[in-house]
Amino acid sequence: MNILRQQAVRQIKTLFRSIPEIRHINENQAYFDEKLYALTRIEPVRHKESAVPLGRFIVSIPQCQAASLIESDLEFNKNSSIRSISIEQSDQQAILDKDGGLRIPVNLSTFMTTAFNELVKTARTSSYYDSKRYRWYFDDWRKVPKWTEITEKSIEDRKNKNIVVEFSSPNIAKPLHAGHLRSTLLGQFISTIHERFQHSVYRLNYLGDWGTQYGRLAVGFEKFGSYDELNKQALRHLLDVYVRANQDDSLQEDAMKYFAKMEEGDKEALQLWKTFREMSIVNLKEIYQLFNIHFDEYQSESQFHQQANEIIRQLDQLGFCQQRSDGVLEVKIPAKYNSLPRDARMVIRKSDGTTLYITRDIAALKSRLETMPIEKLLYVVDSSQTEHFRNLLTVSKAMHMNQVENWDLDDMYVPFGRMINFQTRKGKFDLLSDVFDDAKERAKEGLDRFLIRKSDIDHVKVTEVIGKAYLILTDFSRSRRTDYIFSWHDISSKDGIAFLLLYCHARLCSLEKEVKMPIDWSANVSLLTDRREHILIQQLSCFQDILFDAYRSYEPTKIVHYLVRLVKCTNRALATLYVKDEEVELAKARLLLYHMCRLSLKEGLELLGIEALNRI
Repeated sequence: MNILRQQAVRQIKTLFRSIPEIRHINENQAYFDEKLYALTRIEPVRHKESAVPLGRFIVSIPQCQAASLIESDLEFNKNSSIRSISIEQSDQQAILDKDGGLRIPVNLSTFMTTAFNELVKTARTSSYYDSKRYRWYFDDWRKVPKWTEITEKSIEDRKNKNIVVEFSSPNIAKPLHAGHLRSTLLGQFISTIHERFQHSVYRLNYLGDWGTQYGRLAVGFEKFGSYDELNKQALRHLLDVYVRANQDDSLQEDAMKYFAKMEEGDKEALQLWKTFREMSIVNLKEIYQLFNIHFDEYQSESQFHQQANEIIRQLDQLGFCQQRSDGVLEVKIPAKYNSLPRDARMVIRKSDGTTLYITRDIAALKSRLETMPIEKLLYVVDSSQTEHFRNLLTVSKAMHMNQVENWDLDDMYVPFGRMINFQTRKGKFDLLSDVFDDAKERAKEGLDRFLIRKSDIDHVKVTEVIGKAYLILTDFSRSRRTDYIFSWHDISSKDGIAFLLLYCHARLCSLEKEVKMPIDWSANVSLLTDRREHILIQQLSCFQDILFDAYRSYEPTKIVHYLVRLVKCTNRALATLYVKDEEVELAKARLLLYHMCRLSLKEGLELLGIEALNRI
């Protein structure tokens, strides 16, 4: 496939010269050919299958321009005309589309045979990483797009350094709301996809167990709490106490005093805090287990409250601190450290001498950088916290933390949008376990309506997997930065995305079992001449690029949309292109093709956090 891609790149360079609006090709740019190679993709099949020519590569003219490979006056919109461009020394033509995609055909039979052989080779090796294919990557999803070079050394460094992913991070004094669900699912995906690309990942849960809101919980427990209820269901009882405490305005002053006692090291106050924290972690682990999520470490704000005072001292020595007339201490950081063209101001200590979340977060970051071998640190937190993390990075740079010196905000902060109108049947949910239980119940009702029950299938497990898959796929089916209105509508439908993907995998498993024929990895793929077979091969050939894009941009939606396309193409092929009762060599080739479809579908589902069921 690399040879075919290199051939396409040579044709693209020639075609650039034949487009009048392209004023200049920056071939003197370092590694120009390698970068153009990186931007050249196998064209996915996205439109009506009957209308899509196969065996083509595609490169985006706007992307090439953004990546500074060319200088162009071309503009693209719905009114742009589709243009055919002759390929030198060939009777074929390239197509310049309305969206700026330059589509370059290659010999179809050669493409299909080469592509499929590459797929088989990839499926049979444990090394997925094509160092030539992915040496250069253009990060055009960033606010400031840039080229990233992935060298052999950086790949080797992955073995010795961690990608630290901080996600979920609930507050033990507040309910696990929809934002925690999104953070939990997205953080797990980012961790898993980084492991897929050979990183060592350290999953970190940073609990909010410090601050005035915790003081409110503590004084609320003294008034409304019960140790008997705490021992039964710690999280649910603490949630109930917190809600009642927040409805009692008379507790605000007591809450502030209680937190001040904690910062001063009061033994009685700290003992209650320790009890709440330990019981909360036990309960949280039970809930995370429902989603097959584990954390390597549970850290918390409380671990860094003493270091936070040292942070304040260092900032004062650097001359950044200013005390206001009301006793509040704030810092003013020069614009040269900020990602925005202005000085950054933030409060780091209250008038009563207690620290704030930002101060403890700075201390936590400093501690991690000093004590852990970190390649990259990612905070998976909703987009409302953008200013907080911009301030965190700004102060860290001002304090000359070496590792963050060249970081952009996009290098550490993975924001996501809000989930709106998320409710269980009992109303707004309290805990993630409530959501999981409701999803199972709704999935069971749907399956009871349209699925024939089979005696040898674990229907409880099937409903659990489909319910969880629905939650994950509903969230991952749109861009992570998008706010969206949640709906339970499709969970009980056989046309829903969760059932569509899982049923296709089970159907392919059943096919392999029924034909009673081993997978022949050396099957004669030249016998696969039907257009629907070629469509599947072309779809499968895009899989590694899709995974790499999702890995670099932290966007699981790329995988979800790909899997839906793959499954629809697979179902169309299964409807007429049989394995059973066909000539033996053709049957072997088709079985291998369907097996490759199943492997890609299985890997995609598992990367998203979904178990691929063998039977439904």
